[in-house]
Amino acid sequence: RQREHYRTHCLDRTTLYPGVARALSVLCDAGWRLGVVTNKPGAVSRHILEGLGASAWFGAVVGGGDTPELKPEPGPLHAAAARLGCVLDATDWMVGDHVTDLEAGARAGVRRCFCSYGFGERRGASCEAVVSAPEEWSVRCGRPGV
Repeated sequence: RQREHYRTHCLDRTTLYPGVARALSVLCDAGWRLGVVTNKPGAVSRHILEGLGASAWFGAVVGGGDTPELKPEPGPLHAAAARLGCVLDATDWMVGDHVTDLEAGARAGVRRCFCSYGFGERRGASCEAVVSAPEEWSVRCGRPGV
């Protein structure tokens, strides 16, 4: 019942952070291939992205239930990369706002960028970059990639 209620109401108060739409558009225009990896159920995640008008920016969306494991395991990141038609390497990035994002990126062998404006916690996890606004993603993360 909770999952059905959440799916029905998941967009009631959900919005993109300020600057996210512009930053995603800039990254896509620069040739970045973008994917979403979340522990939220995959179907709900895709529904949220569609409802926010953000799904066009992402070539892959991998959520809970789409793979056998969840973050911080690296499997969902590898699945997203495969859907984008590539294999992750040390030049790629995991951008997220929680320790599970950073740990998944480390286990997948990619660089990590922590979004300090999110609601998650870093909990001392290491990363190569920290940003305080979406506009900083392309500046801090360098070359186009995944």
